[in-house]
Amino acid sequence: MKIQVRKRLFLAAAVVAVLAVFAAAFFASLAVRSVVAGPDAGPAGPVPNPGHAWTDLQGHGVDAAATYINTQDDQALELRVNSNRVLRLDAGRNVIGGYGGNSVTAGVFAATIAGGGWVSYTNRVTDSYGTVGGGRGNQAGDNSGTISDTQFATVGGGVSNVASGDFATVAGGSSNEASADRSTVGGGYLHLVTDAFGTVAGGYANRAGNANADELDAQHATVGGGNQNAASGTYATVGGGYFNTAGYSAATVAGGSGNHANATYATVGGGKDNEATAQYATVAGGYESDASATYATVGGGYLNIAGNFAATVAGGYETHATGSYATVGGGYLNWATDGSATVGGGYYNRVNAAFATVAGGDSNLVTDNWGAVCGGYRNQAGDGAGSTNDRSYATVAGGYYNEATGSYATVPGGRSNSAAGDYSFAAGRRAKASNDGCFVWTDSTDADLTCYTADRFLARASGGVYLYTNSTATTGCWLTAGGNAWSCSSDRNLKENFQPVDGQEVLASLAEMPITTWNMKGQDDSIRHMGPVAQDLYAAFGLGESDTSISTADADGVALAAIQGLHQIVQELQAENTDLKAQLGDLQERVSALEGGAPADGESAGPLASMMPAGWLLLAGLVVGGLVLVQRRHAGGRP
Repeated sequence: MKIQVRKRLFLAAAVVAVLAVFAAAFFASLAVRSVVAGPDAGPAGPVPNPGHAWTDLQGHGVDAAATYINTQDDQALELRVNSNRVLRLDAGRNVIGGYGGNSVTAGVFAATIAGGGWVSYTNRVTDSYGTVGGGRGNQAGDNSGTISDTQFATVGGGVSNVASGDFATVAGGSSNEASADRSTVGGGYLHLVTDAFGTVAGGYANRAGNANADELDAQHATVGGGNQNAASGTYATVGGGYFNTAGYSAATVAGGSGNHANATYATVGGGKDNEATAQYATVAGGYESDASATYATVGGGYLNIAGNFAATVAGGYETHATGSYATVGGGYLNWATDGSATVGGGYYNRVNAAFATVAGGDSNLVTDNWGAVCGGYRNQAGDGAGSTNDRSYATVAGGYYNEATGSYATVPGGRSNSAAGDYSFAAGRRAKASNDGCFVWTDSTDADLTCYTADRFLARASGGVYLYTNSTATTGCWLTAGGNAWSCSSDRNLKENFQPVDGQEVLASLAEMPITTWNMKGQDDSIRHMGPVAQDLYAAFGLGESDTSISTADADGVALAAIQGLHQIVQELQAENTDLKAQLGDLQERVSALEGGAPADGESAGPLASMMPAGWLLLAGLVVGGLVLVQRRHAGGRP
């Protein structure tokens, strides 16, 4: 029973399907007639052969060339929905979709409007091969009346966009225009590209090109995005930001606000209100900085200026490099104003001479070429007299209120020191090297020590001067505080290999050594000295490091040994003299005995008196003999 019911239902469905096919074929034939005839066709008449009946399309597709819908005249083919056109195909191979008011200028061919459009915002193509993908109020072509002068223009979509140059493209957005050949607007709002190959990727109210009559003046200009930026030179680029301009060939502003690269190859990386206004000039960032000379560079900071050829300011605040190749590393209110001048950093430092340097510090000044102040406060290298080459190569390493005002003069540091002479040196406190070649070294005493004589060495050390010649500070010489003589280490524990010395032999050798007066060749002839020469002393005693110098210790030793030898001789002479005195006394007693004393009145003389003058001659001979003996001993001989 169920099987019979199913068969009946199947037959009924088949009948209904056949009736539906015939009905569809009937209405389709009517529709084809309407399409082929066009909207203004008159009463239905004989239908031209369209190639295939509408119903014949089924099953065809093996040969695409044989499967098509065709019109037999130049009338356009339209598809409508509810009497509103949604697609138009015309004889110029143009495809017009979307709103019925969308249009292709007469005579244009191969144009495409994929869709979009609306009342008062129709899409249109005015030049051949133009394309509008969608949106509303968009235009591909310049609508100049000539349909082939701006071909292949494309608007992808958006609102009120215009691609009016050959191969120009507006991808989307609103109120954008690519008006030059091969120009491009990616999207955004109110952009304008006026020169060939120019590009605005997006953003708001950006411009690529200079809007002059010759669209090649600023070709290949690019704005990546941002707000109201302009790239108006050939190959100029603005990456983004706000109100930036790249106004010359290959100029670049990467971003920031109010920046301007207004010279060929000039670059502003970012920041605010910076300017690179000379060829190859660069401002990397910062605020209100200016690179205004060829190859000049400002790295960043605020109110900085690199104002001469290849000058550089790395950063800081109100720093100026205004000499060619001048450099300011950073800091505040620093200036390098002459060729190759350098200020490393710090505060209120000035270099006003070529190849001169202030490394840092506060209120330091270099006024003469090749001068240097490494740091500190209110130091000066150079005399500041106007000529930058008369006191060159002066150096102040640091400290406070120091001056090196002579050529090649040096102050290594300290306080209130002055090296005013050429090649002079002053260090410590209130050291004054006033003449050429002066070397003045002072301690902490708050008083001047001044050198007025050229090439003189002065040192003040109120705590003493100590010089050591070994690493343990046990061997050396020193002047103690307040002293005026050198003391040198002579500890027995510092010596070895002792040998005795014969003082009389040293005395004898010393007696034979030439001792003369002379003057040193480096001194005036009137300055005389006395002593041996090193060669003679070395030949006699073999002491010291060489035969061209005399150690003060060796000279002292020779003198002391000779004194000891002389002392021995004196002692021997004194002993002999005592013996002689004894002998002389004995003789005197004998003489007195022989004389017997003086005769009284009326008495006769003694035996010796009777012998006079022979007795006195004998006594005189004894005295003379004793003196000769003493003389021989004094001369080094023996009795």
